[in-house]
Amino acid sequence: METKKTTKDVKQELKKIDFRAIEIENVAGEKEVVDVAKSLGNAIYGQGRTFEVVGLARKIWKDGEVELTEEEVKILKEYIPIVMPVYIVKTALLNAIK
Repeated sequence: METKKTTKDVKQELKKIDFRAIEIENVAGEKEVVDVAKSLGNAIYGQGRTFEVVGLARKIWKDGEVELTEEEVKILKEYIPIVMPVYIVKTALLNAIK
């Protein structure tokens, strides 16, 4: 007899990201670590259209280093291009959550 797996039985792989330590390339072409947790959290919070998005924004703002579910990664892939218009920061964030 085969048992059905429920969503509780399936472990989600979490992706750990520290938004307080995002590596960017500065104007001199050198690597630099920047803290974008507060600005990213605020920006997503201000544009959040669902409870889940607002909750994720708060988590990033408050904790800085977060473990993201696949769904949260999808949310960030949708919101980062909208709320982070600076190409260097946007690209670094999208690369960090790949």
